[in-house]
Amino acid sequence: MIIVMGGSRGRSGLLPVAFVSILSAMIACSNARAGHAPATSPPFRVTLNDAAFRMHETDIMKEFIAAHPEFELAEVVTDRKKTVTSGFDYLLTNRVKAPAAYGSGSTVSIVPSMHHLTHKSLMGRTLADSPGIAPRSFGIPAEMENLVTYIREHPEESENVWVMKENKHRGQGVTPVYLNQLLGRMLVGIQQNDGKNPVVLVQEFVEDQLLLNDLPFTFRVWAVFGGGFNVS
Repeated sequence: MIIVMGGSRGRSGLLPVAFVSILSAMIACSNARAGHAPATSPPFRVTLNDAAFRMHETDIMKEFIAAHPEFELAEVVTDRKKTVTSGFDYLLTNRVKAPAAYGSGSTVSIVPSMHHLTHKSLMGRTLADSPGIAPRSFGIPAEMENLVTYIREHPEESENVWVMKENKHRGQGVTPVYLNQLLGRMLVGIQQNDGKNPVVLVQEFVEDQLLLNDLPFTFRVWAVFGGGFNVS
């Protein structure tokens, strides 16, 4: 059993990049199994939790499954209250529904602590431990004091562009702002949000970005382990 959680989607008209990684993982698993199983092995059963995604987001998965006889669409879940725990080899769902399927004889499963990368604030803190691979970031409110100190000590960067990020996805809740206006804009956001700060991360803007069809994109790697071996 393989539990695969969906990722973010680009703007309308772009192929959801995270799903490309998922398809690659599915093909890898199919090829791995083909090397160890008889030619008459049954198709991999795929369950799609449509209720966990926006309309049409799983269409590409359905088209892929229909075009590959080694896969079979076992179920399409449309009820948000329904939790699927068995009857599949692949489950495409979200992090809310995924835990129910953990420990059910799965070969590969999503790591439960993945929120350290998907939660904007925790992601900034995690990447900060690996200098050089991510823009300078400050988690809010935990690192607010550090942010204020940085702004005060770097007046030469006052007109550099930063971004304020709320804990949302698919490009929502991202606001570009000059560094010298950041605290003021954050205060306005607090006043408009009943005294609560919606910003969870502020991050230095990367101006020379690598784009795909003039849009930003992400890479996600899905590791598939086959067989019993010690990876420690």
